[in-house]
Amino acid sequence: MPGRHTSRRCKSHLVYPYLLRNLPLNRPNQVRATDITYIPMEKGYIYLVAIFDLYSRLVVNRSVSNSMDARTLEEAMETHGKPEMINTGQGSQFTIEEFSSYVLSQGICLSMDGKGRATDNAFIERLWRNIKYENSISTHQKTGWIYSTIGS
Repeated sequence: MPGRHTSRRCKSHLVYPYLLRNLPLNRPNQVRATDITYIPMEKGYIYLVAIFDLYSRLVVNRSVSNSMDARTLEEAMETHGKPEMINTGQGSQFTIEEFSSYVLSQGICLSMDGKGRATDNAFIERLWRNIKYENSISTHQKTGWIYSTIGS
């Protein structure tokens, strides 16, 4: 069963530096941020992955799943084009070689938040807060509601 381990990193995985400090955001697809969170359900958890364009502040793709799958990034690029840079957390789903190799093979620069620095990915952390708290997700346990809340 999935659990609340979305930010655990594997110490043997390579971590990339945080590259967004003082970077002016002046166009779409310049930088996208991605993160994963868990949503408690009546019988366990589901994972919610979102990819957020930092310039337009739009969710360009999202995925709800019972596993931590990185396919959401590929789908976002198929639909909205390739970003110049993607910023992630240091969770194992982002530091695993398959993910970083895929990102770099696409010619995308990879940036990672500093350890324990939620402010490095503030926009997407705010999205999680809105979904979990302002919208009282505990009273709306339907996957369809989650999709309608963060757009299509």
